[in-house]
Amino acid sequence: MQIASSDHTRYLVGGEPLWEKNVMGFDLSFTPGITTWMVVFWVIMAGMIIAGIIAARKKAMVPKGIQNFAEWCYGSLTNFFGGIIGEDKVKRFGPLLVTFFMFILLCNYSGLFPLNLHNGELSNLQAPTAVFSVTLGFAMIVFFVTHFAGARYNGFGYLKHFISPIAVMLPFLIIEEIVHPLTLSLRLYGNVFGEETVVQQLTLLCPWVVPAIMEILGVLFGLIQALVFSLLAAIYISTASSKAH
Repeated sequence: MQIASSDHTRYLVGGEPLWEKNVMGFDLSFTPGITTWMVVFWVIMAGMIIAGIIAARKKAMVPKGIQNFAEWCYGSLTNFFGGIIGEDKVKRFGPLLVTFFMFILLCNYSGLFPLNLHNGELSNLQAPTAVFSVTLGFAMIVFFVTHFAGARYNGFGYLKHFISPIAVMLPFLIIEEIVHPLTLSLRLYGNVFGEETVVQQLTLLCPWVVPAIMEILGVLFGLIQALVFSLLAAIYISTASSKAH
């Protein structure tokens, strides 16, 4: 399923849509095949798994090399998220938040590499996070984990917040819970897709200087977007699991 995918999506296999429809400005289609962004997604996923296995293969009391770097990254991010959701909860949800940050960061940065060859023309890869289907999937994971955290730490009492302060608030609070993952996914998709579109158009207008400047800014931009997504995910989990919720 392709949702609002950009016009520079390249299919390596397949690519003929079996179903297409425009819904509220979004181009929805069911198009079997393998795209370049799918390959990038799988490569990043495999790379993170392999790096994790290598880093944990020979554990030492005094870490060196890749183990030292991996522990520093994980420890720094865990401490950061622990300050938001609490030291007790970060042991359970910290690995997910760290994975979100690192995976989204690498996905964002993948769009900076000019490795997309199509009909003899070289262009930047499409970042997986520039596809709404991907960011919506990330947001749905956050949605289910958030409510799992609420039920895990508050039991059935968690459901009380849907009728607080009065029962008439129930439909509005349900809508709010549905809107959370939608806005979370749209924010990430819109920013990354917008940045890629701007670079693409500037390349057509001035192919030498301006796009290079935008690519440099894209390094900072990709970091910010990864941080915002994982930070909001941590806030949602913290709010749902709080007894005062």
